[in-house]
Amino acid sequence: MAPFNFITVRLGKDSIPDIQKICVSGEGALDNPFTINVKCTQIPDNYGFNDYAFLWLGSDNNKGMPTQWKQGFKAIGRVKGVTRGTNYNDTSITNIEIVYIFADLVSFLTAITIPVLYLHKGCTVSVYAKAFCTGDILICTVIKLNSYAYKLF
Repeated sequence: MAPFNFITVRLGKDSIPDIQKICVSGEGALDNPFTINVKCTQIPDNYGFNDYAFLWLGSDNNKGMPTQWKQGFKAIGRVKGVTRGTNYNDTSITNIEIVYIFADLVSFLTAITIPVLYLHKGCTVSVYAKAFCTGDILICTVIKLNSYAYKLF
């Protein structure tokens, strides 16, 4: 079995129609997945077809003003194509099929629900996680108690 590759994609002011569609498309595994095209620069070259994308709904402004939606991880998609710009700073387009939408947003401050023990570089740190099972994969956000850092695994 080939390993799964995962990326995170932040949707922002250039993706408002996509964010709005995700917010009104129900929850769970979608019977009718839909596709979005994400334009961005400075994308890594180590992802591609059928990799999973965790979609973060970001801000539509750079002034810290509230948005119409809550910010955080809201959906999972599969990469269906990548058109990379010639140079690193050129605009690239990633085609993502949205296949799963979380019932609840997964944010840095998601309610702490499942205590776990997390081992990192030989140190033991008590953390809490919230897990979501999508059928194919298990997603856990891990929030360290002493910071707002998170890790997906």
